[in-house]
Amino acid sequence: MDIKGLVENLDTLSDILKSNPIRESVNADDFKNSYERFEAALSDLRVVAKSAAVIDPNKLKPIIESLGEAVSELDKLCGDKLNLLSFVSDITPIKEI
Repeated sequence: MDIKGLVENLDTLSDILKSNPIRESVNADDFKNSYERFEAALSDLRVVAKSAAVIDPNKLKPIIESLGEAVSELDKLCGDKLNLLSFVSDITPIKEI
């Protein structure tokens, strides 16, 4: 997996989630809590991606799991407004070996 590419794409997703139409269409408190968990996990991923040339899978796994949970929650909250799970699947970069 291309971690730096994933971080860039998740930054784009974060910008989309900050948009007013998305925030206005969902339960504000639930969305805010899920979004904050997403941002915290994304911040952790940024740190891991910048800290080493070779990323330790044991450090990466809990971060990816946390991101997955937050995105799943956000997907449920956004409903038809934004299909996050499909979007994240489409933007996940794969590093060619």
